[in-house]
Amino acid sequence: MSNSPRALRRGAAGRHLGDALRWMIAALLPVQPSLAQKSLHMVQATPAAAFVDSIGIQTHINYVDTPYAQWNRVRSELVRLGVRHVRDALPMSSTFVPNHRQFAAAGIRCTCGVKAAEGLTPDAIVRAARAATDVEAIEAPNECDAGTNCGGGGARGIARATAMLPALASAAHDLQVPLIGPSFTRAEAYQSTGSIAQWVAFNNLHVYFGGRNPGTDGWGAGDAEGHRYGSFDWWIDQSKVNAPGAPSLITETGYEAFDRPQRAGTIPLDVEATYLVRTLFLAWNHGIPRTFIYELLDEFPGSGYGLLRHDLSEKPAYTALRNLILLLRDSSADFTARSVGLTLVGGDSSLCHTLLQKSDGSYVLILWLEKPGYDTVAQRKIEVPAQSVQVLLENHFGVKHVIAFKDDGTTSDEAVTGAPSSFTIHVNDRLSVLRLVSRPKAATTLRTPLYRNQRLPS
Repeated sequence: MSNSPRALRRGAAGRHLGDALRWMIAALLPVQPSLAQKSLHMVQATPAAAFVDSIGIQTHINYVDTPYAQWNRVRSELVRLGVRHVRDALPMSSTFVPNHRQFAAAGIRCTCGVKAAEGLTPDAIVRAARAATDVEAIEAPNECDAGTNCGGGGARGIARATAMLPALASAAHDLQVPLIGPSFTRAEAYQSTGSIAQWVAFNNLHVYFGGRNPGTDGWGAGDAEGHRYGSFDWWIDQSKVNAPGAPSLITETGYEAFDRPQRAGTIPLDVEATYLVRTLFLAWNHGIPRTFIYELLDEFPGSGYGLLRHDLSEKPAYTALRNLILLLRDSSADFTARSVGLTLVGGDSSLCHTLLQKSDGSYVLILWLEKPGYDTVAQRKIEVPAQSVQVLLENHFGVKHVIAFKDDGTTSDEAVTGAPSSFTIHVNDRLSVLRLVSRPKAATTLRTPLYRNQRLPS
């Protein structure tokens, strides 16, 4: 090859021409996304405020032989918790009406249950609800297939609860609130009522897991769809039997937890703190618009369902739920949540997530491993090893903060430098919460095309 100045100039000119052509072609062709960006999936967010609004809790205002008698302190703890929906009994006498009105004044509304009673008329229900001022839904009688509810339980109880539905529906219509159907404990009860869809706005589920993790596949025999008793899917299947097409609410779910569990079905307090918040997200992911936790407090020293102990001290589950609500609360759910390009790389089939959006346009991504942390039969802890998960986001999104929930319900908050769009996190069975920020999309810069008469660089 000649090394003369002329040849070098020709070679330089050729290189310049080649560079210019490549530059022109690049300017005219769309920018191709990276392999990571190509693999992103559009994940639909839901409003964070709507999720917070889905959380309810069971109270028993009229249990005056329990700590509920310490009404002012109980009300204060409920307000501090941040839950704005309770499930309780409709006050059919004037005794507890002031308590309900105090709920209403605090912005708390009641899904109020009605007991099976002879001669109960729609007018009586309407009068009681209007006196209470906090009623947002009427609920049919509770677990009429079990125990002595509704006049003995069993088939007789189921029949009585079903027979009340027309009157309850009439009262709900006059009050302009939804009617929630009767709750049952067995599949046979849902099958024996016949269709109740013409009366109810929501079916009613009591979802308990027998001390297992909320994502359990269940136990015992399966239903026609192959879902086993105790799983979310099993309960949702039952609601389709007697009210096809009607959405469902979970009016009871929870765990019996103690410092030192001593029998099957119970769990430690730190495991409850982990399971309970995961229950709420799994219910939300299953399309349940409201889930009531059973219950606010331990009614007596040997009970363990409360978020507060018998002495009204706070359990880790109370702390975890309060911190979750503080983290996710927002001024409004009145906006259309958008989707985000998102892919999770790594983790096994137990990896779960929920994507929420706030009204300011920011997003919150919640991650956890849906694995058991306690063997309630053998009564021993199960170690859940963390799994490495890479979070890939659209280029104009980034991870700004990581909030990790601890065993005692408290949280740690770590800022992420640079808000990267690719972020690796170690996820375990406790919630990991990623705050996502969006940056303005980079404006497309149009390069000047190379025209035929444009002078080439020398």
